[in-house]
Amino acid sequence: MQEIPGAEEEDNGERGRRESRHGKRTSSVEVARGGGGGELAQPVPRWARKLLSCFFVLRGKAMLIWLMTPGSILSIGHIPQPGQNDILLQTSEAFNQTLATSTNKYRNCIIKWRHPQFKGMFKDSFKYYKSRNPPPDLKDVIDLNGPNGSKVWKFLNEKCELGLKPVKDWQVYEFVGIPGLIFIRNPFTTAGQRYWIIKCLKDYSRKPSKLNLDAHDVLDNIETWWDICLTTNKAKELLPKLRWATLGYHHNWDTKLYSEVSKTEMPTELSLLTLYLAEALDFVNFKAQAAIINYYRMNSTLAGHTDHSEVNVDAPLFSISFGQTAIFLIGGHKQDDAANAIYLRSGDIVVMSGKSRLRYHGVPKILPATVIPWDQEDSNNNEEQHCKYLPDDWNKAKVYISQARINMNVRQVLKPGQSALL
Repeated sequence: MQEIPGAEEEDNGERGRRESRHGKRTSSVEVARGGGGGELAQPVPRWARKLLSCFFVLRGKAMLIWLMTPGSILSIGHIPQPGQNDILLQTSEAFNQTLATSTNKYRNCIIKWRHPQFKGMFKDSFKYYKSRNPPPDLKDVIDLNGPNGSKVWKFLNEKCELGLKPVKDWQVYEFVGIPGLIFIRNPFTTAGQRYWIIKCLKDYSRKPSKLNLDAHDVLDNIETWWDICLTTNKAKELLPKLRWATLGYHHNWDTKLYSEVSKTEMPTELSLLTLYLAEALDFVNFKAQAAIINYYRMNSTLAGHTDHSEVNVDAPLFSISFGQTAIFLIGGHKQDDAANAIYLRSGDIVVMSGKSRLRYHGVPKILPATVIPWDQEDSNNNEEQHCKYLPDDWNKAKVYISQARINMNVRQVLKPGQSALL
């Protein structure tokens, strides 16, 4: 997946598209500062601060909004008291700046966070974070794993499936300075992480997927990368050579185009996963039609690029990470635009939609994971019925993922109502 920096302000069209997207469901959001500190929006005038102490009516939900001091986060908590429809707004005199918010006519309030951009251009930022000697200073990398915020509105209660936690427990972020870029902090259960890691290694690395290995004739028609690497003595030679696999419409790396003559069926479970994510975020009519699975070693990088090969660039692009931590760099629509760096940890999901869909993005560095959620105790005991895997498969996959990162990025190729490429 590829990311790019965007405009600070939203136009009416972008706001309308966002409100339409969020019209039917509410979402779980946290707003927080990153490692380098956040820059809030414009100061609140005195008359506005007085208004913040008043009560307002919001249809169907009673919410407590608490604006804290500049050194703290802004938190919005749901008050579960049916029949009360008030919003209480409180602010400290010391707090003279506020996060940008946008409220639609239903029951949503999108909370966004503006972070200072890295001063260099995207291409300079990429070189900076890629550097090994000297290593980069990571203090300005946005860290959405650290804040202690209270969740905002929660999704409707729904059963967990496809390796996901109940949607009400998700934490979703959207950035003011990068309109349309959505971050979901690891919504997967432990069993879910294991399930998808095995899927990427065992199933998506075999026919009918196309692999970078196909051009090197290292596998015959009946051999699979998984079987050879993890059951023979060729592992040391072949293990690091798998770099990517394509599914559905197969991306042509030379022409950057898709073709009807180079297409296979999308895996059902991957289509269902992204459909589930799209519906939870109120993206309508999303259909997974192409995917690229990227396999990173600890010294791998992904050069800055934009994802523009699809006929439909209005549909969101889903990027799902497992394994070791990546620094994800997202800039603007030109390589000369400034860029932000964000930590992507195992299970994190990035959704590029709206204006962020065609931004430059890349991965200049892979870092050792400081937490290993694929090995944590899982409280969702019923998850096994949805995410079944063989213990022996996980023992093999666990060895691989301890020194690697996997990224699944899924996109819609065709426009709504279009049945084939022209």
